[in-house]
Amino acid sequence: MNKMKYQRFLQPGFKPFDPLDLARETEKIVTRKGKEGLERKYVGIYSAPEVAQKLFKAAENGVTSPGWERFRKLRVEKLRLSGCEPTIGKEHLLSVLKYADNSKYPLFILETNGILLGADRSYAKKLAKFKKLCNMNSRKGVYHG
Repeated sequence: MNKMKYQRFLQPGFKPFDPLDLARETEKIVTRKGKEGLERKYVGIYSAPEVAQKLFKAAENGVTSPGWERFRKLRVEKLRLSGCEPTIGKEHLLSVLKYADNSKYPLFILETNGILLGADRSYAKKLAKFKKLCNMNSRKGVYHG
């Protein structure tokens, strides 16, 4: 792979790039090896058990943000991971899903652009083994010309 200039934003006159190259470069930035396997950056850098614990805690606590008091009685029944392409860091995501599959929550929603799954069928097959996983693929930015 040629060393690419990291494409953070599309600007007028941008040079087309391979999204798989960009994903590989992004993975170098947002993941690292830790004591419990591959760690992933979200707000901070977390191991799979930490991510699972934070998801479960958020679900247990419900809505706690100021200004949303009227929704505090609501409880979360489904877990969801989206944004910043959650399929980057395969080992990490598979570990998080093991925790989700063994949790009391009936559904784990994964929102992805699907590019990495389309490029790696073995990854898609591994995800298909999780009983509680609902994979939602985004079509944002798809051009049909």
